[in-house]
Amino acid sequence: MKTRFTGALSLLVGLAAIVLGVWGFSLTEAMTEASSSKPFDAQHWSLHWRTWSLLIVTLGVALLAAGSALLKRKRWGFILLALVAVLAAFIPWLLRIVGFSRYVFEQPRVTECGVFLTIGIASFFAYQRSGVMHAET
Repeated sequence: MKTRFTGALSLLVGLAAIVLGVWGFSLTEAMTEASSSKPFDAQHWSLHWRTWSLLIVTLGVALLAAGSALLKRKRWGFILLALVAVLAAFIPWLLRIVGFSRYVFEQPRVTECGVFLTIGIASFFAYQRSGVMHAET
């Protein structure tokens, strides 16, 4: 029951991430044209915005795969979910370290990192627990 609930939730969040990423990607031009800032490099900002949008879509697709696996009661769905959560937690920090992050939307936040890490750890423990459950049956 918990596996299927987690799978359904992963599917919904993955679908939402895909929609958000595609929507953000498609609105890039309109947002750069609407900017009122004079010292604004629209091409550079667009590159960063589209990169993040594609990253969100990629993580959303991975969440869809994890959710589908969990709905089918496949244990590896928990590992994929944990991997997506850990990547979502650390990618902003890594991009900041290498100097890619320049805009507010790219900056890592401790709170979101904590939430993603908590999801990742819980998913990993769920994976371990599901192995014990399969071994007992």
